[in-house]
Amino acid sequence: MDFLIYAYTDKGIIREKNEDTIFADNKVITSGQCELCCRNPVILGVCDGVGGERSGEIASYMTADRISKAEFRDSVDFKNLIFDIHEDLREFGLNNPDSFNLQTTFCCAAIDDKGKCLCFNTGDSRLYFYRNQKARQISKDHSYVQELFDQGGITEEEKLMHPARNIITSSIGTSSGYPVVDEFLICEEIIPGDVIIVCSDGVSDYVHCLEIEAAMSLEIPFSEKIKALAQLSVQRGSSDNISIVAITPKSKKEAI
Repeated sequence: MDFLIYAYTDKGIIREKNEDTIFADNKVITSGQCELCCRNPVILGVCDGVGGERSGEIASYMTADRISKAEFRDSVDFKNLIFDIHEDLREFGLNNPDSFNLQTTFCCAAIDDKGKCLCFNTGDSRLYFYRNQKARQISKDHSYVQELFDQGGITEEEKLMHPARNIITSSIGTSSGYPVVDEFLICEEIIPGDVIIVCSDGVSDYVHCLEIEAAMSLEIPFSEKIKALAQLSVQRGSSDNISIVAITPKSKKEAI
């Protein structure tokens, strides 16, 4: 199947540097936008260097670069690959004191040669799936506020405003142990009209499923729909780096 991919990443309006890295169809993107056509199998996603730790941009780039070189086939054990990258980051930090405890989140969509789609995730970057005019979150945040919510301690609305909402509980490279790597089925077969969106929390904290549904319904090129979501997060005051990458089956009437 032929696909369209659009990726956008920027440091945002407050941060001095961009610690996010996007990977898509064997390409690594650290700044600006990129439009691609590809065929499956394909992998795309976002790595978000953990704020408050050293060298987040190095951690996100190293992880994205390794993942971008992999192929989504039965012979590739993605969870073990992530654990290998985790060990490499820890070793890099130990050998480079200025980068000790460098960490990154990781969230990706992997589409095999039959069109089956899986999500792999650690941290609080997110994956959304749009089908039949409805968008839903597939990944689940590894964060302190998510744990509070799961325990019934706070509401969905309180998650958005909680003072500890930026604390994550799992990441690649952490010196406190191995990350939790979740695997979710997105769909057994991707079909025309489907859209998979992966974004960092600089977008997901400010843009929600209703806005995704509204953007996907617009009669504009696919790239403009996705870029509109990035721009909306900025308009709503996102204080973080802005990263989003999306994929959709290519149709005759739809172009980048």
